[in-house]
Amino acid sequence: MDQFNTLFVHISCYRVAVCKECHVGIVKANIARHLDTRHANLTRSTLQEIARAARAIEELAEGEDQVVYPGPDSEPVPHLTVWRDGLKCTRCGYIRRTIQDCREQHGWANPRKRGRMAKGYRAEVSRLNLRWKLKGILLYIHEA
Repeated sequence: MDQFNTLFVHISCYRVAVCKECHVGIVKANIARHLDTRHANLTRSTLQEIARAARAIEELAEGEDQVVYPGPDSEPVPHLTVWRDGLKCTRCGYIRRTIQDCREQHGWANPRKRGRMAKGYRAEVSRLNLRWKLKGILLYIHEA
């Protein structure tokens, strides 16, 4: 367990382990892979000991679906990187770093293609239910 605490911080209220070096949250299912790919400099026995200690923590989520995510107005999670270029979707409240993720999740598409707008196209564009609004450091995605 000492090896685990050297490399990770267990945040029980969110049910994740946060890697102190990489500043990412990790669940049980991904601990071994994270150690193999990001901490290959550690000995095999050390990696196995850390993975074993992580599996022994009952409060640690098995998968991402068991993680308790912080609310939109909560304080930053300790040891995690705070991204200042986050994009918050006002439909689902999820914060992402690219608009493309939100477009794919909600099936949003921009009907306008490359080139000049055709006559009468402005009316079609105004009927779109997507509006983008810059607010503070987050870009809010609205669906009216």
